[in-house]
Amino acid sequence: MKGQKFAVVDIETTGSRPGKDKIIEIAIAVVENGVIINRYERLLDPECPIPSNITYLTGIKQHMVEGKPRFFEIAKDIVDITQDCIFVAHNVRFDYSFIREEFRSLGFTYSKKTLCTVRLSRKAFPDIPKHSLGYLIKHFNIKVESRHRAMADVLATVDVLNRVQDMEAQSGHIEELISMGIKESLLPLQVTKAMIQELPDEPGVYFMLDENGKAVYIGKSVNIRSRVASHFSKKSKKASELQKAVHRINYELTGSDLMAAFVESLEIKKQQPRINRAQKQVRYPYHLHLWTDEEGYKRFMLSKKKKETGSYQYLASFASKAGMYAKLRKILEDYELCSKLMGLSTEFHMCFNHQIGRCKGACCGQEDVAPYNERVEESIDKLSQELEGSFIVFENGRKDKEDALILVLNGSISAYGWLDKEENSFHQISELKDALNPLEETAELRYILRRYLHSKGRKRIKPIPYSPV
Repeated sequence: MKGQKFAVVDIETTGSRPGKDKIIEIAIAVVENGVIINRYERLLDPECPIPSNITYLTGIKQHMVEGKPRFFEIAKDIVDITQDCIFVAHNVRFDYSFIREEFRSLGFTYSKKTLCTVRLSRKAFPDIPKHSLGYLIKHFNIKVESRHRAMADVLATVDVLNRVQDMEAQSGHIEELISMGIKESLLPLQVTKAMIQELPDEPGVYFMLDENGKAVYIGKSVNIRSRVASHFSKKSKKASELQKAVHRINYELTGSDLMAAFVESLEIKKQQPRINRAQKQVRYPYHLHLWTDEEGYKRFMLSKKKKETGSYQYLASFASKAGMYAKLRKILEDYELCSKLMGLSTEFHMCFNHQIGRCKGACCGQEDVAPYNERVEESIDKLSQELEGSFIVFENGRKDKEDALILVLNGSISAYGWLDKEENSFHQISELKDALNPLEETAELRYILRRYLHSKGRKRIKPIPYSPV
């Protein structure tokens, strides 16, 4: 890319966790037309001990960083040297996330177009079995003086970048990765590539607005910039609608995918953007219940009226019959239940599945009540949208010293919001509730939260005693 400047960056750190671990060395080489036109290299005082394994890997010892500048003292240097450059690194997410987090701790936003030489290498050299920097150094016989020191790794990365650029057939891959696949012919007249590239690559919700500032489309992602770019990467009916309607794009950071899903659902229900199709349905008119027949078998029943009491146990609500039946059919297969007792077939005696060996015979009394009902109870957790008890969900906040919270009281989602960790101490649940944003619970929010609670990536759940006054 003739005339394009790249800031090739490498950092050494005390660990792998941005916001908790610290940078101990940074190096930057500005490259234009394959030539290094500027260099920058600094050891930094992390204001914390350097772990022995880091010293072993990098050779950087504690005494070497004592008295060196702290990050805030060289922050302006980084801004100046990387200005008008694309931020490049080998595994760019690591280096970029550390630097961005350091700026965030200072109250500033550092946002750059990024390019990963790992991804470039995979595209340019698909026959090479590994694409770690160490492997590429050996493969291409790149001369490196001090491996795992920032400037040495930067110079090796510059070599890799230049090798990719020298392959004329691969030059399009760099442009594709920089532009994130954006096709200018699909962009709205008022939106440029630069505007999209300036969006944050963090979790949140984005709002595509028309000329009057009204939202025509609302979406969420763990990477706002990437998701917005994807809307303009290929022709589709939605891309055409967005091209005609969108005048500008706003966003709201949320800190986590869970909170992004919450805010997205709430805002779609509130603003009713016309291009959103999937979530415009705000009513859930079909309700699934559990009941027990005269023989003692547990059965499912669909009703347009939610039954809260009596012999029927409410399980879930659905926007359509098709959605409910699809869920029931999956449960039937997973737990070997009876299609007749589940309301999926209407045979008078035995169900068809029993005739072909897929039902154990609860429909005709050939399977005992106890084992059949036990499987039904096991399946309920997959069907139910109900929440049990009172608890607080803690997730990542929008900044390092902040928590995101969702408050559930007596099985109902009551409030959500973000609080500083230092202020996140309440003696009364009512005080916490007042500090958060109240919300009107929906089946969609319950579904989002239940799916999260069953996921492996969830953060911290704190049960709380609560009785309504």
